[in-house]
Amino acid sequence: MTLNSVIASIILYRRENKLALAEIIEDSDFLFRYFRTMRAHATNMHAPPTQDLIESHIKGLGFSMENKGKKNCKVLLEPRISELEN
Repeated sequence: MTLNSVIASIILYRRENKLALAEIIEDSDFLFRYFRTMRAHATNMHAPPTQDLIESHIKGLGFSMENKGKKNCKVLLEPRISELEN
């Protein structure tokens, strides 16, 4: 499991037009800590997720953001989700 796959799963699960980056950080941090305690699961996540790291992964997935680098950052999902569905 990688951070990239965790972020993509969170985005696809939520299916909203805008998603607060703080929610993605919180969810991915929860999964990071869970998989670190469960030795039976393999993960390639070696460091806890941070805002900078998650923003770079979101950009790599092709999504854009409002207020990048700030606490109230939102990920704009609608244009990319509709493009993926076609």
